Amino acid sequence: MKFIRNIFLIGCLVVLGVLPACDEDLLDQEPRTILAPDILFQDSLGFETGLNGLYERARRERGGNSESSVNSLFISLAVAATDNCYINRTTNFLRVLQEWGSLNNPGNIYYERIFDWLYDIVGNANLIISRVQTTDALSGTSRARVEAEARFFRAWAYRHLTYLFGDVPLLIEEADGGSITNDVPRDPLSSIHQIMLGDFEFAAENLPYSYGNGEFDDAKVNRGTAQHYLAEHLVLLGENQRAVTVAQDLVNNGPFSLVTERYGPNASNPGTPFTDMFVAGQSNRSDGNTETLWTFQLEFETIGGEGNNAMRRSYHSDYGRGRPSGFGIAYTADRGGRGQTRLSPTTFQFNLYERDPLDSTIVFDDRGGPFAYRYFFIYKTIDDIPDGSSVGDTIFMYEFMAQEPLEEVDRRKRPFTRKWDNIASPDDPILARSYNDQIYLRLAETYLVLAEAQVKIGDAAGAATTINALRDRANASRIAAVDVDIDFVLDERARELYAEEHRRYALLRNGKWFERTQLHNGVSSSFIVQRDTIFPLPQAFFDNNTNPNVQNNPGY
Repeated sequence: MKFIRNIFLIGCLVVLGVLPACDEDLLDQEPRTILAPDILFQDSLGFETGLNGLYERARRERGGNSESSVNSLFISLAVAATDNCYINRTTNFLRVLQEWGSLNNPGNIYYERIFDWLYDIVGNANLIISRVQTTDALSGTSRARVEAEARFFRAWAYRHLTYLFGDVPLLIEEADGGSITNDVPRDPLSSIHQIMLGDFEFAAENLPYSYGNGEFDDAKVNRGTAQHYLAEHLVLLGENQRAVTVAQDLVNNGPFSLVTERYGPNASNPGTPFTDMFVAGQSNRSDGNTETLWTFQLEFETIGGEGNNAMRRSYHSDYGRGRPSGFGIAYTADRGGRGQTRLSPTTFQFNLYERDPLDSTIVFDDRGGPFAYRYFFIYKTIDDIPDGSSVGDTIFMYEFMAQEPLEEVDRRKRPFTRKWDNIASPDDPILARSYNDQIYLRLAETYLVLAEAQVKIGDAAGAATTINALRDRANASRIAAVDVDIDFVLDERARELYAEEHRRYALLRNGKWFERTQLHNGVSSSFIVQRDTIFPLPQAFFDNNTNPNVQNNPGY
């Protein structure tokens, strides 16, 4: 683990006693450039550079599971092996989310990568927090805003850490030679949750909605982003009435609103307001998207962008010519490019959407319709069809929705979400990476956090009103208070947020991951046990730790 291994790096510097005699001039180094903290944090540009590093690290969530591969989504632990998403391909680390059992063990290198990534964010956030609190280079307002951004990212990283691993080390000080130790305890969730609460509160109070001249900064988190996570965290802590207050303030009084009308250059083309948000070039606030609270900047050859994005690669089907179980058709931009069929919707996910009882191919809910999911292809040219077919034929991906077979591994014709129909280049639709900016968090999820809190304070009528705002936008039928409970809220999250939300976290927060995954995921259901509700801390954490009392999670 990086934050533990640093102690050994310090030790490696103490080698002068064993070095052979040499010319003293050889030891006098004059580095031409160096970006040490004391040099970097001298002015506002230095602090912005440090913050930019946090954004870059956060964007890695949607990259590949290693620097060299974008085929498997890095954050798969949080989104797959749930009630609505299963692991379709038996490859690399994703096997653990299919077969569980002995594969889910502390030695899995993937857990170490996740742990290192998140503590890298924590450590760098702590450095900025420490330096901004003592600097004279920033005004009071600027100082508070920089600290708020850094504290937001620290809490955001601990959100991942605690949902995935439970009790973890709580680090809130800048790491230096005097503070680094290899005697590291696991701090209780209660302590970590209180630090996260303070961080999200500070961010919600001190971040602006807009940056400079009243303009939104597409790349920045803002007050609305912090308010959303504060409300979600309050639900986790059981402070549901306060969560309602925070979420309602953002929904009713913030400068954001649900997208209910078509917009953008593609507005005249077939589509829906819901799916407009995911069209390339329409995700940012500056593109006309009034709903986005945080957009990952991934645009090709743009300063601050990061192209190692695995969303299309992971969620789309590998349907093409010559592929196992493929259709014998070419990969094209309008078909969404080439995917890998790593993550696929469960049958339960398809059956959540309303459809015509007489014709299951007709979906009433825009979030489950043909602009939101790829259910079929149309053969276009004579060179694009298998024997026995004709140009213009429609070929469905397996059976359609209600008749969709239960989850099976390596079903490459599985229907897939079109939210990430973003390819790198129309001239190269099989290229692994995607470069379009992507919505990471939007106001619709705040509505659903609000509904969750309303149910928990006994306000089912209020929750129904909140949810109906989303259902109206999607042309789904309205619901009444009698229809709403926590399971309905979780169902609505799946309808609205498939392939966006951290599904595992929403289920865990409500004590539903094991129950609903076992009930609705035909791949994982036979293998998961209660132990799998939380993942093991990586073995490297224990190998480098001298604390005699630290132990792994039960069952590991």
